[in-house]
Amino acid sequence: MDNVVAELIRQHQNGSWSGMTAGIAAANKFRLEGRRSNAGAGGKAGKLLKTTIDRRKLQALGEGDMSILLSLHDYALLDTYFRRNGGPGFAEIPIFRRHEDLFREVSSAQRVSFFVGGRSVTDLGEMIARWDVSALNAMRDRLSNSTEAFDVASRDTGRSLKVDEWRAVRSQATGSVVVAIGSPVASAGTEHMMATKFSILPYKAIASFPPVCFVHASDYASAFVRDPREIDGMSNRTTALMVNGKLHVSKPKGVEYGFVIGQRTGPDNVCFVVAGNSGPGTLAAAEFFADGKISTSLPRYTGEDKQPVLVAV
Repeated sequence: MDNVVAELIRQHQNGSWSGMTAGIAAANKFRLEGRRSNAGAGGKAGKLLKTTIDRRKLQALGEGDMSILLSLHDYALLDTYFRRNGGPGFAEIPIFRRHEDLFREVSSAQRVSFFVGGRSVTDLGEMIARWDVSALNAMRDRLSNSTEAFDVASRDTGRSLKVDEWRAVRSQATGSVVVAIGSPVASAGTEHMMATKFSILPYKAIASFPPVCFVHASDYASAFVRDPREIDGMSNRTTALMVNGKLHVSKPKGVEYGFVIGQRTGPDNVCFVVAGNSGPGTLAAAEFFADGKISTSLPRYTGEDKQPVLVAV
């Protein structure tokens, strides 16, 4: 925190340190005069109404002296000066900002329902979804509330999951928070939940690209998977994640991408999709989500038919 203060002081230090102390006093003049008029003749009024910070303290802070202590009033003086000097105040600096953790929507629910994808491996004769199950565990390990999980595989069926079939599976979920894990190629839950969020028919490709699109060669029908050759500069051996027209290319760069999509579906209900352009991408997105590293929150429920959709890449 001290390094943040020192950096802001250096950014706003214009001229001598004495000049900066005068600038701090000038920036706080009206705020402090207002407080003075309300303070009366109380014994602590003089201390509370200090107008600036000693130039020697400012210089030591600016030079990175970590032993200098600041009072809350000192922070208030600096905050006013920074903002009135054309820069951000402390509230706009991440270390001072109230932490908003998107995963709290999951951890605060009484019950969470997960839909996990998978694929059939003929040689083994069983379902295998190592990365998706690892993603499920990454989130479950951070939950103390009740959870349930449903297998909603795509590749093993060899066909699209019909709407009535999906509704039958979806109706089994009893959690107020529902999370689909894996790309549409692996999870029919993702296909149907994303289609609902973006008002697109599941498995039906549209002329324009959807808001979120997986770009890789696949013969599996999906409204959210496109062949890379449809995009200028990409080849059949390239994979990417496209979000609102912006490409996040994985191959040949060797970087994996994932995302979390969230939407309120009722006053006390939330729906999430956690997926990646690959298995490792899905796991990374789940870990990032569960570790509380998505510092945002869903918009409040408006009561309208369509709620805002949040996409975090």
